[in-house]
Amino acid sequence: MTGQPDGAFSLLPRLAAGDDLAAADTLLEAGCATVPGSAFGAPGHLRLSFATDIATLEEGCRVIVAALDGVPA
Repeated sequence: MTGQPDGAFSLLPRLAAGDDLAAADTLLEAGCATVPGSAFGAPGHLRLSFATDIATLEEGCRVIVAALDGVPA
């Protein structure tokens, strides 16, 4: 197989605060598992997986917003 993939179940958004390790720890403590982007050669990003049901994704988004809202940019 060559070329670009047709799709994926993950996203690597850039963090305003930039510290992907601290953000991943903060989110894990809040109940949302992510992977620091630095593990994929993308420091300052988080890897988010979307391989679950809509209700779980909606709750995960709420947790992410609430947990990272107080992190200084």
